[in-house]
This record gives sequence, C-alpha cells and structure tokens, in this order.
Amino acid sequence: PFDVDPDALAYLVYTSGTASRPKGVMHTHRSWMAELHTTFVPDDRHGLHFSPWPPGHVAGLLGFCRFWALGLPMVILDHWDGREAARLVATHRVTATQGTPFHLTTMLDAADADGRDLSCLADYQAGATPVPPAVTERCARLGLRIYRAYGMTEHPTVTRGSPDDPLE
Repeated sequence: PFDVDPDALAYLVYTSGTASRPKGVMHTHRSWMAELHTTFVPDDRHGLHFSPWPPGHVAGLLGFCRFWALGLPMVILDHWDGREAARLVATHRVTATQGTPFHLTTMLDAADADGRDLSCLADYQAGATPVPPAVTERCARLGLRIYRAYGMTEHPTVTRGSPDDPLE
C-alpha cells in the first residue's frame, strides 16, 4: 500500500552501554520486520502477554511491535516494579512474559509477600544474564515453563528457545 523503500525508513535503538557509552544502532523497517517474522512463535497467539521492558529498550520495542503487528493484547509497564508486575499478572491473568532473572524473582517474591496467585503464568522467556539454577528450580516447582533467549541491540534475537524445550 505504500510506495516507500523499506530500507530507506530507519530509526535508532540505543545500547545499554554496559561495555562503554551507549551507542545508537540503526535499524531499517526491513530489518525490524525480519526480526518480528523470525521470532514469531505460534503460541504467541494464545493468552495475554506482559512486557517488563520499557519501550525504549530493544526488548520492549520488539515485544510491543510483535504483539501490535499481530493485533494481540499485552500488558506493559513504563518502569519496573515487581509488586506492580505481580498485581498486573494476577489481575489480568497474564499467561506469558519475559525478562531477566531479576524481573522474575522480584515479581515472584512480591506475589508471595502479597498473597497473589500467579498460577495463570505458564511461560517465562529469560534473557540478558545467566539464569541461576535456584530460579529454574523455583519455576519448576511452580509449574512455570522457563526458556532462554539471547540477543543484543545490534541483533535483537540471536537465538530463542521454546516453552516446550527441556529444562536442561
């Protein structure tokens, strides 16, 4: 419908700056749509998803765009708060989310402290840092399927597991 070269449309997403100062990484609409296409999982169409990432982070932008492009509802936060995340997951009966082990443990700890039922949460995609064995064991006890993803601002998804992958 648009007479525009998808490689001509570009935008910047900024790195975290963990190794040095943050840098702007240019993505075209074509590179972003390729990312959305290759990271789509059929299970994405079922249930309600929650994103703990702000939209200015590559994971937040990717999550928002993926569900927006598919026309699916999602719950988002503009900044991380484990207690608020637990409330939103319980209230809206969120079925899947993603984040770091920090996001997961602070949300689960807050749910325990507040007596919130997060049994609706079935899948957790963990990334950004190694997942301690105690976290995967906790998830297994709760019936929460945890799986890994790895990426970076320059290449948002290098590899992604599936909720059905074996824990080990």
